[in-house]
Amino acid sequence: MSDRAGICQQLDEVAARAGRSSWEVSSAEPTPGAARAPGVVIETRRLRMRSLRDDDLTDLVALAGNWQVARWVSTMPRPFTEADGREWIVRVQRDHSTGHPRRFAIGLN
Repeated sequence: MSDRAGICQQLDEVAARAGRSSWEVSSAEPTPGAARAPGVVIETRRLRMRSLRDDDLTDLVALAGNWQVARWVSTMPRPFTEADGREWIVRVQRDHSTGHPRRFAIGLN
């Protein structure tokens, strides 16, 4: 079994024990005054996958500048600058706004 299939199976098992679907998918609408990004949101009890927001820039640049993170990403520029981060955030937001999300920010709920 591939790593991905194993992870999906584990999520399904955890969700079944909780009596719900493992993935709750919604189309998030921006809330006035809230720091939410429009786009697809995939949420489990523990994780939330969403579009990147402008205020993610500082964390994105810090994580991308950490070799222990960057070494697992084959196409990441080194060094990863704020300009690179802004460009990446715009690309992710554009994908989400057109209904074709391929990249997500992942956070803990």
